[in-house]
Order: sequence, then C-alpha cells, then structure tokens
Amino acid sequence: MHFINSLTPVFTFMTIAFIWIMMSDNILEVEGQIAAPGSKVNGSTNNLTQFLTYTDEDLGFKINHPADWTKQTDQSSGNYVALFYPPNEQDVGLSVKFNEVNREDLGDIASELKQDKTYRISKFYQNDSTTLGGLPAVKAIGIKFFEPTITEKALGDHGTSYKMMVIGTVSKNGQEFYGIEYQAEKSTFEQYRPIVEQMIDSFELLNTKPTIQEN
Repeated sequence: MHFINSLTPVFTFMTIAFIWIMMSDNILEVEGQIAAPGSKVNGSTNNLTQFLTYTDEDLGFKINHPADWTKQTDQSSGNYVALFYPPNEQDVGLSVKFNEVNREDLGDIASELKQDKTYRISKFYQNDSTTLGGLPAVKAIGIKFFEPTITEKALGDHGTSYKMMVIGTVSKNGQEFYGIEYQAEKSTFEQYRPIVEQMIDSFELLNTKPTIQEN
C-alpha cells in the first residue's frame, strides 16, 4: 500500500484480431500488435502480451502499456501525469513524470538523483545507449525509502523500502523534463522488469509543444 500512497494513489491476454480507438479530448488510446512471443504476462504465463498506446497530446508523449494494467492520469498532479500498474498488485507500478524546467540539462538530473539521501543507487547509467524517447537520458536503479505518514507513524509504521528504476530526459529546448519511475517490492522487481523495459522503450515524444492546462 505504501507504493500507491507514495504516488498519490498509484501490468488478459488474447490473440489480437482487431484495432479499436478511444478518443476523449486530447487523450488517445489505441490497441496495437506490439507483443513479442514468449513475453511474460503478469510475470507468470508465457503468451502474447496485448498492449495499448496511451497518448497525451497536451504534454507531448505516448507510451505503450499492457492492456490489463490499470491506468490513472492526473495532469493537475505534480507527482505523476500517468500511472500504470498490474492487476492484483498494489505495490508495483510505473509512473510518467512531467515538469517544466528552466534550461535544465542531464547533469542537473544526475546530481539530483545522486543527492537524494532516501535513494540508495546501486547502478547508474549515463552513456550513448541511455536514451528516453530518442533523447539522451540518465538512468538509475536502487532502493528507495519512503517515510511513513503521520497516521502510519501513530500505528507504529517505520517506513517502507522499495526497489526503483528511474530514467529521465530533457527536451531539446531544455524546458521540459520527462521521467519514468518503476517501483516494486524487491521480490517482484525482476518479475515485471521485462514488461517495464518494453514500456520504457516504447516511450515517444510527439512533435507538439507541451501545454499545461490551468485549473
């Protein structure tokens, strides 16, 4: 439950025979044949994984996700703009982050990651093969500690640690930050990681200027 709390309430398989489109304002979701034979569905059964494409034209990105994963979106939240998590799993999830920045670069992102005292990094990547949406990115894997809420402290909760993989990039104009965070219990992190990697690889920036909707 700590995972959902930390992300402000934070992956069916079938043969693909048709394509359907759902459109509401600027949000588009399309069913596509993106699955690879032998991929694991829900980390247990070998089969084709059916994916949908979530598109946010306002913020200028799209990403594929398993069709049976729950999707939450909240563009008014500074915590995430899209969140995906598998059925019957409340401590596993992938979130997409977006922030407007002021000429930030990858060095700034790397410094912020390394200076986060609640995040114990075990692997850090920043090289030519580390990309997100076709742009250079920084990537880290480690253990993240979440402080308990006041209510949890009163109940004797001392906080929770999760394994987390984060990857982030900055748009070419240096004014928009895009990031993806995958978080799970240590025992299930590798179980869902192959699907998460497919989701990260599918992330794509659109040729539209991000716009923030005013409340």
